[in-house]
Amino acid sequence: MTLMKRVNSRSIREGIHRLQLRRNDTFVELGAGNGAGLMTLIDMSKMQPSDDPSASNSVPKRVVLIEISERFRNELSKIIHDLQNANALIAPHIEVHSEDCISMPFLEDNSVDKMFGMNVVYFLSPLEDYLREIKRVLKPGGKIVFGCKFGSLPKEGTTNEFVNVNRDVICDALKKQGFDVSFSKVLVDGGDNEMKNYIEIVGVKALNNTERECKNHLEVMESSQ
Repeated sequence: MTLMKRVNSRSIREGIHRLQLRRNDTFVELGAGNGAGLMTLIDMSKMQPSDDPSASNSVPKRVVLIEISERFRNELSKIIHDLQNANALIAPHIEVHSEDCISMPFLEDNSVDKMFGMNVVYFLSPLEDYLREIKRVLKPGGKIVFGCKFGSLPKEGTTNEFVNVNRDVICDALKKQGFDVSFSKVLVDGGDNEMKNYIEIVGVKALNNTERECKNHLEVMESSQ
């Protein structure tokens, strides 16, 4: 395993754990690569905390892996095939898709709880079109999390591939699409290795007033139990 692959695997593992996935969630990973995120879910499945569908850090009911590289898709499919052969499939539905996430016809409107992409947002151009599609498929209150390592990227405007390399520009684009936006620095494994650390940009699809009232009512009911 190369150094970069090993470092990114640790960052991805950290990012997925921070999502606090639940069993009833639909989860989408953008740029699933060679399976670091999928392997994290496999490890989580071995430590399921309870049968409670609301328990956090559980394997979600539907896992959607989006990867445009055929080589990486083959690696993902092999991992899933091996799980099936071992009768150890970790979720009722695991899918691998080749489509660019600018169009995700396999996902219905308001159907996704959480989306995650490590080192992905740099390449999404035009960004507003991608964010519009992400907003379409997210449930109200659902969130997209981008993991970004800006310090290791080419300077803005110096390449055609790395388009979105400015944190504030990405945050502004999310806000223009109606997301509630926050960001923070994540220190991985104690933060002693800067290559593992990353900036986490979170966009939450805003609730309308009725949805917000229902959410508050449910939270009050849960807290009184």
